[in-house]
Amino acid sequence: MTYTRILIWVTALIVLGACSERRYSYQPPPRPIVVEPPPAQVKPLPPTDVYVPKPPSPEKQKPITKALSPAVIALMDEAESLRQVGNLDSAVATIERAVRIQPRNAQLWHQLAVLRMQQDKPRLALDLAKKSNSLVGSDHQLMRENWLLISKAKRMLGDDSGAESALFEADS
Repeated sequence: MTYTRILIWVTALIVLGACSERRYSYQPPPRPIVVEPPPAQVKPLPPTDVYVPKPPSPEKQKPITKALSPAVIALMDEAESLRQVGNLDSAVATIERAVRIQPRNAQLWHQLAVLRMQQDKPRLALDLAKKSNSLVGSDHQLMRENWLLISKAKRMLGDDSGAESALFEADS
């Protein structure tokens, strides 16, 4: 008799649970607040021996902006202006947002690697430059810049033979 009562209760609970109305509400996560210091307090970074790539000459430059979305172009411009005033952490966060929009863009990965190198994070810069090289395709100028960055990172990590190998790759 008790088994029958238990079975009736369980069945009733299942039926009532299936009939209940569930309400879900989605609340987006709060957006981070970026506070920039006033321009009068910002001092330019002193020159260092950190590798900053030169822009390719106009005849060698590929029209990569055609494949970029307007949002990515805006984020790249914002990151560059943040880098110029010395706000590297915000510049990195901005480029990372652009990478989330276009994860197969080798130029974005390269810019992220350059920023990480400027932050004195050569191991991370090395990995990011390798990622950029894996996506670069036929853009030989970008590939060369990646190899130069890899060479600089390996030299900072104490791998002189690896740095020489990367320089050889950049010249080939």
